[in-house]
Amino acid sequence: MIEFSKIILIILFFYTSLSAQTVVFLEKDSLMDAANQKIYFLGGQTVKLNQKNEVIEGTLLKDTYLWTGRRMLNFKAKTKVVFNDNAHVISGYLTEITQLWTAKQILSFNKNTQIELNDDGTIKSGILSKNQNIDVNGKQIMFKKSKLVVFDQFGNILQGTIENREQFSNSLGKIKTYKAGKCLYFNAKNQVIKAKD
Repeated sequence: MIEFSKIILIILFFYTSLSAQTVVFLEKDSLMDAANQKIYFLGGQTVKLNQKNEVIEGTLLKDTYLWTGRRMLNFKAKTKVVFNDNAHVISGYLTEITQLWTAKQILSFNKNTQIELNDDGTIKSGILSKNQNIDVNGKQIMFKKSKLVVFDQFGNILQGTIENREQFSNSLGKIKTYKAGKCLYFNAKNQVIKAKD
């Protein structure tokens, strides 16, 4: 009879071997398989490959349109791009101001900045291109341009910098006033759990 600890080790080894990644240094610009197509990656950099020798993380040689699970987006040359197991981009740098969906609304994000996406192509985090209203518990709150916003998979804001003085419930359920320009961190109930300048 196999000991329980040995079974766990076997399971961990099997899982690790399934998710194994290989890091390869590219001496020159290279055309490689990634995201179900051939893509040029920048030489002098490393790429991560999955077990099928497809790139799952690398630095793009030139601006490239790639699928995100929701739509094609143009990603910036000489910046890192990361793909999920479905060959969809989950992290990269935008070449232009781009409108993207949270699970609740559409917002505009800055060019030349990194975005992170959920597996379904909805936005997880990015830099706002202009001041924009974002739904916070059914109320439209203006958040500042050129600042990072972070969302959960349901489109609830987790982090953002408010443009105006606002009142929110904190994690103790008490209403508190926050001054304009504060970066606020929210929990899943849209309560403020942290604030910083």
